[in-house]
Amino acid sequence: MENKFAVQSLEAKLAAASAPVTPSVNSTQFSQISTLEGYVQILEGQAQRTSRTTLALAIVAQRTAEHEEAKAARIQSLLDQLSSARESLQQAERRVQERQGAIESLETQLSSSTNSIGEAESQVAAFRTTIQRLENELARERHSHVETGAALSDAEAQLNELSQTLTDAEAARDALALEKTHLEADLEAAREELAEVEARHASQLASLAVAGESGRGAQAALRAQVGELQDRVQRRTQQIGEHQHDIKRLETNMKLQEERIAEMTAELDVAQSERVAMLEDCRTTREQRDDAMMRCDELEEAMEALEEAREVEVEAVVKAAFVAEAGRRQAVVQARSAVQGDRVVLEERIRVVEQEKGELASRLESLAAERDQLVQSAERELASARHELEGASSTTRAAEEAKSLAESQITDLQDQLEKRDREITSLRNQLAVAQANHEDRQSLEASLFAQEKAALETRLQEARASHSELETFHRETTEKLRGVEAELKRAEDELACQLANDAAHSEAEARLSEEIVQVKEEHAKEIQHLEEQIKDLGTEIEASAHLRREADASKQALEDELARTKEQLQSRLAEAGESLDAADRLEAELAQAKEGYEQRIRDLSEQLETIKNELQETADQKQDLEAQHAHAMEDLHAQETATSEAQEQVKDLEGRLAELKEAHEEDLRSRQAQLEDASRALEDAKVSASASQRDAVDELTRTIEELQGRLTVLTREADECRSELDEE
Repeated sequence: MENKFAVQSLEAKLAAASAPVTPSVNSTQFSQISTLEGYVQILEGQAQRTSRTTLALAIVAQRTAEHEEAKAARIQSLLDQLSSARESLQQAERRVQERQGAIESLETQLSSSTNSIGEAESQVAAFRTTIQRLENELARERHSHVETGAALSDAEAQLNELSQTLTDAEAARDALALEKTHLEADLEAAREELAEVEARHASQLASLAVAGESGRGAQAALRAQVGELQDRVQRRTQQIGEHQHDIKRLETNMKLQEERIAEMTAELDVAQSERVAMLEDCRTTREQRDDAMMRCDELEEAMEALEEAREVEVEAVVKAAFVAEAGRRQAVVQARSAVQGDRVVLEERIRVVEQEKGELASRLESLAAERDQLVQSAERELASARHELEGASSTTRAAEEAKSLAESQITDLQDQLEKRDREITSLRNQLAVAQANHEDRQSLEASLFAQEKAALETRLQEARASHSELETFHRETTEKLRGVEAELKRAEDELACQLANDAAHSEAEARLSEEIVQVKEEHAKEIQHLEEQIKDLGTEIEASAHLRREADASKQALEDELARTKEQLQSRLAEAGESLDAADRLEAELAQAKEGYEQRIRDLSEQLETIKNELQETADQKQDLEAQHAHAMEDLHAQETATSEAQEQVKDLEGRLAELKEAHEEDLRSRQAQLEDASRALEDAKVSASASQRDAVDELTRTIEELQGRLTVLTREADECRSELDEE
């Protein structure tokens, strides 16, 4: 009876030991499924965030500072063009006011030459302004190139860091995979040991069935030990399953990090392509600047040739004026010497002089008529010039109104920018170092440009000084001509007085009649000489008329050039309007880019924090796995020790059972059926527990596969969104 009660208690213990298997497995399944679902939700959130902040935001964010500086430089270039146009108009008005009294032929020629030189200077100034604008654009392109290089270097540094992180993570993954292999080997060894223990248990049960009722206590102890070993094996199996789950989670994290690195590589490729495009733009801008410099040099050479031609014309005119003045002085001296030497021929000479005076009067009338015509033509030219100046002034006023409107719009935009500047303070702090480098380079370029500008201004001042010297020489020549005319008038007055005195003393001059013939001969020579001088003066007048026609042609050419310059200025004003519109569009794009860039920075910060947390979790999990592995090794050693002790006890029990076999053989036959039923129940419990564990493992495997499928779909959707953004 005691053996019967012992067998029943052993069966109850086995049932109690096998009963909690399924609930523990179910709770483990639920915890793993909930953990996987939470992780999948985190992955879905990350995929949605990364699909919104793609490559286009990074491209726009790199051009924020470029847009601001481009707009400021364009506005400054427009202001410079307007100020240069206003200065040129003021200079033209001063020239018109200074030359209102200059109505003679030489002054008209000099004024036309001055106007042509001024227009050439305005053309040179316009081309210099164009060169300056192209240089500003080149400086902006260089600045954007430097910024792109800095961004590229930062991205490369980030890529290197991520590559190092990936290398470390791969090393950790390999270590975990090695640990997984070892744990699987340990699991297989534990399963083999369990199979051996179960075989031994079956053999022990068979031997116990033969031994009889005297060995019931030993069987109970052996079954208790077997139950403890089975519990240990189940705990070890559960730990190995958790380790496998952790390893799969780490592999998923590694895949996510590899995808992030691929995205960073794509961003670097796009930045490299942008850099190549910007280099191409710099090359195009440099070629345009070289073309403008060549055109400016050609215009300067043309202006120098025109100045040389005008200097030659002025020298010819001055030379002709000096020759005429010398001839007139020589004629006056000869007339005085003839009057002093021989007063007898005064009557005849008076008649000849009166004839010459009549001819000179008619000539003076013709010259006065020609002068009036020249004055009228000059007045018409001045009226047309004033009309053109009024048109230019109206154009300038319209440009100033457009400028004021643009300034008001720029003021509004600046107010908006001031509001936005408070939002991008953090970005400016990050760009402080890059801006310092750019300011050093910009100061160097500004100093070079200032030196170049100073040299050009020096050349312009020299040209203006030479022009002022020519004007001074022209005024001196005019004053000399006026002095000569005054001397001629005084000589004519003296001659008239002398003739009057000679007429009063005609009785005293009768005795000088013999000398009249000689005086007549000398007078005939003088008349011939005067006729030659008149011919020379006619030739000089024809040369002056030819010079005047050439000056008119030059003036017409310069007027045509001025019209073309006006058209160019109007086209530039239209371009300035378009530039202002483009500045408005760029301002809107700048606001959007700032918002996108801030959002991207926040997302990247969150991603960086997530990666740090994941790495920390990976390190913690690695430490936990190492501790669990050490604990499992200790359990394995303890299990081996217990197994050896159990084997010794089994040997002792086998000896005792052999001794008790004969005594309890009959009782064992009666209980054999009961033991076989208990064994079948135990095997059924084990099979059911193993089936439930397999079902749980299969369920977890299916759940993991479904989650991986969902992750693949989300990744594909993110790639499609990124490709659509790239196409836009």
